[in-house]
Amino acid sequence: MNKDNKKINEEEREYLNRVMRRKRKSNYFSAKLFFATLAVVFVIGLLIPLRPEKSDEEKRTLTKFPKFTIESFMNGEYLNGISTWYADTFPFRDTLIGMNAGIKSLYGTGDTKIVKNSVQTADEIPVNGENTAEQEKMEEEVKAEAQKKLEEKLPDGTIYDVPQKAGNVYVVGDRGFNLYYYSATSAEMYAALLDKIQRTIPNCTVYDLLVPTASGVILDQKVAQGLGASNEQDALRHIAGLIKEKNPNVKVVESLDNLLKHNAEYIYFRTDHHWTQTGAYYAYEEFAKMKGIEPVKLSDMDKVDYDGFIGSFYFSGGKPQSMKQNPDLIQAYKSKDTNEINYLDKNQQPVKWQVISDVTTWMAGAKYSTFIGGDNMVSVIDNPNISDGNNVLLIKESYGNSFAPFLIHHYDKVFIVDYRYFYKYSKYNNNIIQYIADNGIKDVIVLNNAEAAGSENNIKQMNAMFSH
Repeated sequence: MNKDNKKINEEEREYLNRVMRRKRKSNYFSAKLFFATLAVVFVIGLLIPLRPEKSDEEKRTLTKFPKFTIESFMNGEYLNGISTWYADTFPFRDTLIGMNAGIKSLYGTGDTKIVKNSVQTADEIPVNGENTAEQEKMEEEVKAEAQKKLEEKLPDGTIYDVPQKAGNVYVVGDRGFNLYYYSATSAEMYAALLDKIQRTIPNCTVYDLLVPTASGVILDQKVAQGLGASNEQDALRHIAGLIKEKNPNVKVVESLDNLLKHNAEYIYFRTDHHWTQTGAYYAYEEFAKMKGIEPVKLSDMDKVDYDGFIGSFYFSGGKPQSMKQNPDLIQAYKSKDTNEINYLDKNQQPVKWQVISDVTTWMAGAKYSTFIGGDNMVSVIDNPNISDGNNVLLIKESYGNSFAPFLIHHYDKVFIVDYRYFYKYSKYNNNIIQYIADNGIKDVIVLNNAEAAGSENNIKQMNAMFSH
């Protein structure tokens, strides 16, 4: 019996030894595989030629290798810079980031989410009716604060280069919305700005075109308010009233109602914060009505399509796979009068380009630049079929890019200024008043989307151009 037990124990020990040997071999192999993979990744990371210099998806230049100085080495900035460079320029970074987003999507986090890129709160939007003495006092304080901020002198070359932070993005399936937060101070500043512009150039007709974002046209306003944002429709109507009250000579073009009539159409991109050119057309119809001219029909323009557009919401919304798998279609309309435009590049060199350019082969995130070559400090479109000296100036941010082509049909020359970059035009030293005089401009259109118009920095940039 003891012999049998001894034999069983020996067999058990032998079995356990075999298991342990296999486990050690497996662990050894796993360790070798792990360290081999780590070594390969490390070597790849050291291969300078494989390191990207820019991100096509994020549309930005990646971190450059820091320059060595004794001071930066001693205070740690140099080594921190190397760490940032190493992480930001790792080979195949866009592919790896996309794979990570794809893996996360497998967990099924739901069809809706809010991506908070900034901390924002909404002010209460005033309603029409009798105000109490306390409310009137508060409004006067807001007006005084707005005027003070508007006239603040800005440090040259600093305030203008502050990047605009992405707002909070509400993602619903394959569509994104920038949540809008009303600011009483910004609203007063914007109204005061339009008043100042008209009084500064009284010989020009000044039009204000404040454009709603997709949140104000497509998103249910109760949903927006439930998320802590503002009722954008109420805010735009209130701001329009402020401008009219301050200066009845400003022609306030209200595009909201016409866009609401067409909100079932493709008037805003799903993956990007811009409107489509079809959306811009409905605002242009309201401008034409205000000016008393007949709008050109879309059927009288040449339509071209560019697919595969993936815009800002994809990047600021956490790169949802639903957007990547369902990119937007850009539908652009060319004027039959001309498709030529001239602009100054960042080095102030003249460039001949197209009003609507072929972006078929462009990277997915850059295709909105089909309109007027993107955002440039100054651009000019000369209509060869009109020579009456009736010129217009469009002062805009990027929402104006798809709006500009419609103006070709009514003006001798269309001058376009992006107020975020005009200060770089050394010839004028940010003096838009002189630019208007030199180019015989009759009409001035100030175009902003609701979010851009709510930025104090943007308002100050526009104000600085009219402060000479």
